[in-house]
Amino acid sequence: MSGQVISTLASLARPNVKSGPVDLLFRKTDLFNLLRLTGRVQDGQGPSPFKWNVVYSGATAETFVEGQALPAATKQSYAQASLDAFYARGRFSVTGHVKDNMAKAGFYDDPQNIEEMLMKSDVLKKVEDSLVGSTQDIGIAAIIDATGTYAGLSQSTYSAWASEENGSISTLDVADMEDLYEELVSASGGSSVPRGATPTHVLAPPNQITNYIRTVGSSATTPLVRLAPGGAFDAGFDRARATFQGLPVVQVSGITNIEMYMVDINDMTLLVHRDLRIDEVVGNPEESSFIVSTAVCLKVEHRNWHGKLTGITA
Repeated sequence: MSGQVISTLASLARPNVKSGPVDLLFRKTDLFNLLRLTGRVQDGQGPSPFKWNVVYSGATAETFVEGQALPAATKQSYAQASLDAFYARGRFSVTGHVKDNMAKAGFYDDPQNIEEMLMKSDVLKKVEDSLVGSTQDIGIAAIIDATGTYAGLSQSTYSAWASEENGSISTLDVADMEDLYEELVSASGGSSVPRGATPTHVLAPPNQITNYIRTVGSSATTPLVRLAPGGAFDAGFDRARATFQGLPVVQVSGITNIEMYMVDINDMTLLVHRDLRIDEVVGNPEESSFIVSTAVCLKVEHRNWHGKLTGITA
């Protein structure tokens, strides 16, 4: 009845529109947020590229007895890593007609502010997608890898410049994760690369967190059932507090769904070369146009302190 009344007085009815748009897009930046919350997003010092020195081979030491001849002098072997920042940007515009309507209170909200806010989210999401991708020197899928080049150093030239990588895992099992952990903390690792790492986090896409949860319980196929007296029945598991060897298992939604990472977050730094900024594009007086941009790079000082499992059943 009320709808019929309003329809007959449509020209007098005030639109029942909730202020603010409802965002239907996925804009979460899990890895960026983790780096920020752990204090690993820092302002880059000096120009790009960012460089640091690494030791990839040690000197020779020996045991000796009295009177033994002095050994030949040896030294450490050094190389220099060099990493460029990468850039991300997006553009939004507001036409002259829209600005006229804005000036006359023609909108519930400020379209320009909304476009600016969402474009910032789009640019940061582009950064996130790049960080979890496989582009050389940019994404963890290429940085945390047993082969290839990172920061100008090739694993084929410097054998110690390799992450631990265990592939073709198939069904995820605790034994696979134990093996990776053991290889990272050991002196030689599964690929005879000296490591002695101290992992702090397990990074996983949502489906692999589910697979990890399902490694416990009857026949390792169902979640562990927990019953609290007087409480609700929960046949699942607290995903937000899942751990492995005391390491938090953190959801990073953008990681490919057949991989899982074990990292030392304290060895990773997101260097900000250009703060997220807005620059106006000058040209058309009937349109206000802006570029939102940023520049960052993910510096992993010890490539051999990190590892991943690949080829896990999705």
